[in-house]
Amino acid sequence: MGYAGVNIRDLTQNQRARDQAFRTLKAASAEYNFEYVVILIPPGSLPGIEIPVPVSHIRFRSTVFFAFNKSEIEMAAEKAILDLAKTVIADKSARSVLIVGHTDSIGSDEYNSALSDLRARAVAIKLKENGVPETLLGLVPMGEAQPIATNKTSEGRAQNRRVEFFVSDVPGATRKAAETIKFDPCHRNDQDVPAGQPNPECNKEVRIPVFDGPTGRSATAYIELSRGAIQTGSTPISRPLIPNEVLARPSLKELMQE
Repeated sequence: MGYAGVNIRDLTQNQRARDQAFRTLKAASAEYNFEYVVILIPPGSLPGIEIPVPVSHIRFRSTVFFAFNKSEIEMAAEKAILDLAKTVIADKSARSVLIVGHTDSIGSDEYNSALSDLRARAVAIKLKENGVPETLLGLVPMGEAQPIATNKTSEGRAQNRRVEFFVSDVPGATRKAAETIKFDPCHRNDQDVPAGQPNPECNKEVRIPVFDGPTGRSATAYIELSRGAIQTGSTPISRPLIPNEVLARPSLKELMQE
């Protein structure tokens, strides 16, 4: 399906406003913290769109939201979710908010997939209860499939237990962004691999379902994960949040006076 009416001017203006909103939220949040970058989906990645599409990527650590091995949202996380809901509601150009739940590799693949599904749904329901339209929401039970650190250490496992959000003007762009987050499949279940032995997870391709809304039970799309996600080249480019400084080029008259 193509996307009619998408143009680079509107995408750029909307993204600048979104960046400012999240910059303001990040500066004001004392009880929690999150990482924020913008991912540019390359031209041609989505049907009918031959311009780069920006996607806001917000990464919360799951310890902010959940106790170990639990899917009930912690009371301390209520404000983080409420603030996120307010930011999304105020963003009139947002057309997709994708929630991705992650776990570490302790336990079976099936168990961790189910746990991440429950966590993502709990957050989606809370966002809906706080006014975010259900039509914007999608969720991905990523489980242990996309580790960003080793599972051999408690510190690494803590990094892998996380909740991430992707926000964009363009439906479909959020899934593309989630699909290409850099990760190392060799960290999957590496806590069980004897020293000096190869990890069979390194070259394993994984297919993760994407669900519409907080209660959808039939997958509407799939995310394909492979070792290619840790490579550079054609993958989307992540950039930091726009800096506070406004850079201005001096006029020709000013240059001639120097």
